[in-house]
Amino acid sequence: MTLSATKAFETRTSNYESYVWPFQMIRSSFINVRKVLTSLSTTGFKVLVLAGGVDKLMSGDIMRKMVVQYRDSAESLVGEGVLKQAEDRFSADEKELKDRADSVIFSTVEGAGHHFQNDVMWEVGARRLASWHGQL
Repeated sequence: MTLSATKAFETRTSNYESYVWPFQMIRSSFINVRKVLTSLSTTGFKVLVLAGGVDKLMSGDIMRKMVVQYRDSAESLVGEGVLKQAEDRFSADEKELKDRADSVIFSTVEGAGHHFQNDVMWEVGARRLASWHGQL
């Protein structure tokens, strides 16, 4: 990130970052994944986990663990008949949305940090999100 981009970003941020929430996440999950998945739809669902490639708070390893947690819960809910597996409507040549197994898709915006909606890479993330959304 360039210095001018950093200065512009800093005008939209808090003077301090609270590190309480990451420690709470480590101790216990504050997300009920089963509840999230069942609230999406019972007739088919898709979840996109979009990670920043240089995110220091939610690293790629943490985000991949989240994907596994969502996929495991989704598989369980489908097996129980609570959810129906969504049709895979993603084109075979889609390169930006990689690792598309099941209904939980994982993608990384290389070079983006934790707040990548305000990052210089925000347009890449927005295109990735729009591409995923357009194929729902």
